[in-house]
Amino acid sequence: MRFPLWIAVGALWLAAAALAETPAKRTYDSHHYYVAEMQATQSCGDTVSPKHVARALGAEIVERVGELNDHWLFKALKSDKLARRSVLAEVDEQDDPVLQRYASWKHANLERRTCIGDHCVSMGCLTASVRTLERQKVRQRHKRSVIYDPKAMRDVYPNLLPPIPATEAWMKERAPVPARNWTAEFAETFQVRDPLFYKQWHLVNNELPGHDLHLDGAWKAATGKGVTVSLIDDGIDYSHPDLAANFDAKGSYDFNDHRELPEPRLADDMHGTRCAGEIASIKNDVCGVGVAPESRVSGVRILSGPISDADEAAALNYGYQTNSIYSCSWGPSDNGQSMDAPKGLVAKALLNGIYNGRQGRGSLFVFAGGNGGASDDQCNFDGYTNSIYTITIAAVDSQGHRPYYSEMCSAIIASSWSSGKGEMIYTTNVRGEFNRTCTSSHGGTSAAAPLVAGMLALALEVRPDLTWRDAQHLLIKSSTVTSPDDPDWQRTAAGYMYSHKFGFGVVDATRLVSEAKKHTLVPPQAWYEMPRKNVSQSIPPQQSVNSTFTITREMIEQANVGSLEHVTATFWIRHHRRGNVKVVLYGPHGTKSVLASPRRYDSDTNGFPGWTFMTLKHWDEEPVGTWTAEVSDHTKAEDTGNMTEAGHFEGWSLSLWGAAKNASFARPWNFPKDSEEYTMQLSAAPSTTVLGSLPAQQSTSISAESSRILVKPTHALPTDHFQDPGEANHVFGQSYSPQKPEADTAYLPWSSQLSTMAYILAAILIVALLALAAYMLFLRYQARNSGRYQHVPADDEAIQLNWQPGQRGSSQLQTRDLYDAFALDDDEVDEDEASAPTTPVDSDKPTQDAPPAPET
Repeated sequence: MRFPLWIAVGALWLAAAALAETPAKRTYDSHHYYVAEMQATQSCGDTVSPKHVARALGAEIVERVGELNDHWLFKALKSDKLARRSVLAEVDEQDDPVLQRYASWKHANLERRTCIGDHCVSMGCLTASVRTLERQKVRQRHKRSVIYDPKAMRDVYPNLLPPIPATEAWMKERAPVPARNWTAEFAETFQVRDPLFYKQWHLVNNELPGHDLHLDGAWKAATGKGVTVSLIDDGIDYSHPDLAANFDAKGSYDFNDHRELPEPRLADDMHGTRCAGEIASIKNDVCGVGVAPESRVSGVRILSGPISDADEAAALNYGYQTNSIYSCSWGPSDNGQSMDAPKGLVAKALLNGIYNGRQGRGSLFVFAGGNGGASDDQCNFDGYTNSIYTITIAAVDSQGHRPYYSEMCSAIIASSWSSGKGEMIYTTNVRGEFNRTCTSSHGGTSAAAPLVAGMLALALEVRPDLTWRDAQHLLIKSSTVTSPDDPDWQRTAAGYMYSHKFGFGVVDATRLVSEAKKHTLVPPQAWYEMPRKNVSQSIPPQQSVNSTFTITREMIEQANVGSLEHVTATFWIRHHRRGNVKVVLYGPHGTKSVLASPRRYDSDTNGFPGWTFMTLKHWDEEPVGTWTAEVSDHTKAEDTGNMTEAGHFEGWSLSLWGAAKNASFARPWNFPKDSEEYTMQLSAAPSTTVLGSLPAQQSTSISAESSRILVKPTHALPTDHFQDPGEANHVFGQSYSPQKPEADTAYLPWSSQLSTMAYILAAILIVALLALAAYMLFLRYQARNSGRYQHVPADDEAIQLNWQPGQRGSSQLQTRDLYDAFALDDDEVDEDEASAPTTPVDSDKPTQDAPPAPET
């Protein structure tokens, strides 16, 4: 059969267009890559093309950077042959011929011309049209393959320290198994026959009814049809029988191997498939079922090899008219030592997704809160999770408590179920020679985030017109308090219950869908910022320094802010050890947000050089009044001698973000003029933002080397991560006294109440008792050798202490019994210590200073 010529030509045009949209394959081993941001100028117009720039730089034009207008990617052969042997090898920037040519433009003859065919432009126009040129640094976005636990990671934490904060008080009681079989009833109602569904307690909890997603009412209204969730991860086994029918190839791409489909290719590429199964596993006879079984899932693979910022930026916007929700279970390291934020191209991509994704309604970026809870890591030290543009999700175990690994912070909007208290998440797995089709060992905060992404797919099915801010409003309305006796819960000035552990609570799917149906779209966004206030005060150890901003009604009216949502505060603090600093923000009506709590393993000496924190705890609060920042130094008294100088609170700024009072003054927000992101101009978006006073300080670059260390929580978890009981009794940001010592920290429960002199006296007493015991042993030895073995009379303490050889009493106590008087009661002996072999004790050191036994 012959086709008309116009059909053939049309097919070729469509094929070429599709090819043009596919990112080009990268050759990081042999080439350096560069991103240039271009602008049209008044004198030259748009006469300068990317081809002119490439020719003048001596480079090749590759493509536009993702969805970022006027950002172009170039490449040039590495000038050093040795550097071409490795993806990560680089030529020094001072010796880079492309960067040298760009630097020479400033001193070139501006009348000299660069020509592409017959089209020539002057160097003056070329220089004016290229705002910035940045060489891309290729870094491995590491998978969050472990839950950071100091006890199990002695290579990362060579010196174990007392926990800050934690508690040993757990709720151990489990509710009795109900007589009613809720799982069977749900399966019959919704025709679920998946064999693992009966183990998916997070969907329907038969043992603890109510400790689940509450899907029954939600599934009567929605199943996720018509909504696509993108897993930015390590690939998806898209041919898996649980996922094949729901896989969306159009919204997928492999940025690691530069193929159209994000197939898992490495041995540890399992995380994305597991998360996808939580969201969109279909109803069949394989494994379990997803939260939104008729939703679509796509995959954007970035975590299986080194990529550049340009790649990450393109990934965050990839297919953003097809993909409505992005599930992101990765971020900076959770080791409790780092502090990092997206900047440059990546920050631009997040903002671009908010303004232009989903036909202007905004992409929904769902981020896992992080797994560094055991090392005091907090999601407010992560610029992805503390952004106003992302949805940060914490984990909660099957008992409703915070698992030890789940990070706390004021940027958490809500929580969802995950591993802990003996339970894990059952989901789809990558099939392979050594892998099973299903897995029973998924967990961490990266298992909690996809569940919320799936629930948001249900909400978007019934209300596809929801904007990114509407989604956040709905999550707040539909979250319920878990573990109500937990003391970290506080009723805010607006009447909400909020916890730094759980956000506004655990998301209820039925309430989410119900609220979405009747929800009235919120007005566009407005903002107001107080300019930086210089404090310039030193922070003495164990003391705090306060500073205030007063917000007046006139300020709020002029900024067109009708109601309050997010609050961001940027701090400039110098300190010799960042982990000793605590930062708290008090609202005008008493609501307290802990922005940063001390971190025992954070010994960074750079402090907070313009770091922006975010809090949701003041949502809907009346903003008029005095806002107070409290910065305190928690350096221990015994460590003050090692301080080179006292900490210094240099200054801070405060930004209020909310809903507009009058939507007619809308225009998009942009980055501050002094930031590296500012050069990106956004098109007008009246439906998403509103005129306010432009913030002067919003984002600040932090260590370039530490950024882009993106890891995912979690794929290869510690084997016992799900067994640890959930923490229920601690208030985030408060000091504490554990109820019992931890075996590996040599920390005594009463030691925090003692002064340095008390420690010295205790040490003297212990040495004296040991000396007395040694003397008694010597006497016993002497008596045995002389044939006159004597017993210590035990009529009372005075007789024992004044006993002399040759005396006898009716009540006798052998010398070894004197040691028994110092022994712990049976119920005080740690089980591990009871089974451990006896080791010598250094009598010259107090017991609380003894090093922990090495891990085996």
